[in-house]
Amino acid sequence: MEKILVFGGTFNPLSIAHGDLFLYAKNYLKASKGILLPTGDRFIKCWKHYSSNDVIDSKIRLEILEKFVSLHSNIYLNLDEYNQITYKTYDTLKRIYMSNQNSEIYFLLGNEKISEIFKWYKIDDLLTEFHFLFIKRKKEKVKLDDQTSNLILKHKSHIHFLDYNNKYLDVSSSLIRKAIIEKNIELLEKYTYNFEIEILKKEGLL
Repeated sequence: MEKILVFGGTFNPLSIAHGDLFLYAKNYLKASKGILLPTGDRFIKCWKHYSSNDVIDSKIRLEILEKFVSLHSNIYLNLDEYNQITYKTYDTLKRIYMSNQNSEIYFLLGNEKISEIFKWYKIDDLLTEFHFLFIKRKKEKVKLDDQTSNLILKHKSHIHFLDYNNKYLDVSSSLIRKAIIEKNIELLEKYTYNFEIEILKKEGLL
């Protein structure tokens, strides 16, 4: 059965770590398709409580993702959450599955998220119908309560871990946003893509 890797996030903005990790995980799974799943402004501002000044315009974020996708084969964008068609991971993955019913869906996320997944909407259904691939960073330790530990044990066949210890480990979108504000091109050249810098310049952010 073919595998599809789905990577969701704010991508505020895309970092070279996002791209490298996504491609690394796709190659690890030997997935036939990779899907980037950007969230919309509503999630960033209402759920993550970012101020407007700390959010890259959604059209710019999308333009950067579109360029990234255009440079790689079998990588696609899904805009269900960006366009506010769905808000919950379960609903979004269900829609993706309905168009790919002969595939297994793997959802990629950071290892730090594992301590909060028991709070997710329809988490039992999520872990029954789909796979979660958690990225383990070097020396990262996550404490789990009994509820989460039992959940992992119950769905252990659908929960997977992948070590990721490369040079982009400490790159973050917040660091990139700071570099944009400070117009630190040298730092941006290390932590973003050349096409991303050109888009930021075109849009007047640099």
